Amino acid sequence: TKTRTDGRYNSQGDNHMAIATFNYIYKLDDKGSTLKVLGDYTYANSPDSNYYVDSTIDPATQSVINTISRDNTLSLNQLCTATVALEKVLSPKVTLKTGVKYTYNSNGNNGDYEYQQEQAWLPNLDKNYNIGYSENIGAAYVIASARLGRWSLVGGLRGEYTNFNENTGAVTQNYFDLFPNANISYSLTPKGDYSIVAQYARTISRPSFWALSPNETKISEYMIQRGNPNLKASYDNSVSITAVLKYKYTITLGMQIMQNAIQQATIVDANNPELLIIQTINYPTMNNFFVSANLPFQIKKWWAANINLFGTYLGQQIYPGEPIRRNFMGYGSAQMTFTLIKNLFIDLSG
Repeated sequence: TKTRTDGRYNSQGDNHMAIATFNYIYKLDDKGSTLKVLGDYTYANSPDSNYYVDSTIDPATQSVINTISRDNTLSLNQLCTATVALEKVLSPKVTLKTGVKYTYNSNGNNGDYEYQQEQAWLPNLDKNYNIGYSENIGAAYVIASARLGRWSLVGGLRGEYTNFNENTGAVTQNYFDLFPNANISYSLTPKGDYSIVAQYARTISRPSFWALSPNETKISEYMIQRGNPNLKASYDNSVSITAVLKYKYTITLGMQIMQNAIQQATIVDANNPELLIIQTINYPTMNNFFVSANLPFQIKKWWAANINLFGTYLGQQIYPGEPIRRNFMGYGSAQMTFTLIKNLFIDLSG
């Protein structure tokens, strides 16, 4: 059967953005102590509308079938932060920093799809959506730093409270966490060209809004993509020790222990074994032991080389009750720079 379809399409979109910032710095003394009050706000609004008219003509009967549809979509984002920070210089070698910070982050997306039938507009419920989130994060921190001869010490502690809500109430999360960090360095020689640096930090990675959304997207007859409203934040405990040689060569040993690592996986639907689900999940265990080296060389006056080596022993447990899977991985890169004549260079990397 031969048919001919003519289409008319009209689209209109707008983008609105407003940004405001506030910075106030008060000098407390002549040593460099300051009090800072900082704030910023970003608002972004993007409405979009579309109108479609499709006319299908059957050459045999010359009958015309009109399909008319329209949609209105809106994306709204807001980000607001406010900070009060105090930096007190106790002595030329000792500094204390403390402060509080609040962050508000919201995201809203909705779409209204309609089609015309017998001169009446009807909603297309298969396409309509309304997804929105709001996140509130309150934090307080303290950092102390000191330089004592060959020793350099930096230590801090940050506390964070997170409140997360989805606009329909399907996802609600509230949690408090502490994040310590420390950096200790020691110069092995009076000039400091040989030194040892030890570091520790606990950090957080929050799941994205879309990863938490319980909505489903059909990929094929046998696969769907689904959000995970039970997804938890991921925590990374990192420890490393670095040797610095002649100011330029560095060799690092370290480990990363991750709790609730956020990774995308494909799982089998418990109710339908023929259906696969793409979903972001929390790995129970993911740890990484590594060694890295950065080795710059000046082989000749006209030939410079920079070699980077990285080796890791990675262990991960994807599902509870499974054994930890371990793998060795190695990376290497080298960059060579050749100076042929003045202002003419060749870079070779691999």
